[in-house]
Amino acid sequence: MPKIVDHQVRRRELAQAVVEVASKRSLDHASLRAVAQQAGMSMGTVQHYFEDRKAMLDFVLEYTQQQRTERIERAVVALATPTPTSILGAVVDEILTVDETNLMFEQVNMMFINRAHRDPDTATRLGRGRAEVVQLFTGLFHDLTLRDGLTPEIASEILWALLEDLPIAITLGQHTSQSARAVAHSYLKHIIE
Repeated sequence: MPKIVDHQVRRRELAQAVVEVASKRSLDHASLRAVAQQAGMSMGTVQHYFEDRKAMLDFVLEYTQQQRTERIERAVVALATPTPTSILGAVVDEILTVDETNLMFEQVNMMFINRAHRDPDTATRLGRGRAEVVQLFTGLFHDLTLRDGLTPEIASEILWALLEDLPIAITLGQHTSQSARAVAHSYLKHIIE
């Protein structure tokens, strides 16, 4: 009887192998062959799921963004009393948590940002993810009273800028998770009445 393969699980395993290769050696080294070797699979298996390197990298970008989204959603669902302020705090805390998953995400994210300079499709994909988060923040800020004449749109852009920069600073050892969270929460406390 032929072995039954869960194709979604297999694609996630391959995506994880790409992330591991990229985080150890760089995104440029994440070839189909290197990923097959990292995953312990044949080259033919990898090619069954991804017709070429670009398709594989596009999937990995989507995969890493989805992993982060799922973690944030779980953190929000776990809130005892979800309010706009507590949701914003949960998002900040989740993004600025230092663990293996987030550190790997940030390393790969930086590689994709670099790739976006040369690949308009990657830039577009990153832009869509950014737009979704800013839209979420804007909706939450609309339900709050903001100080200093800030509009929800500007408050969202500033928070996004912090949450883009602080994880990089953590990765580079310029901030700890705690000090980065203190910066982001201080911003929220300052602008919300």
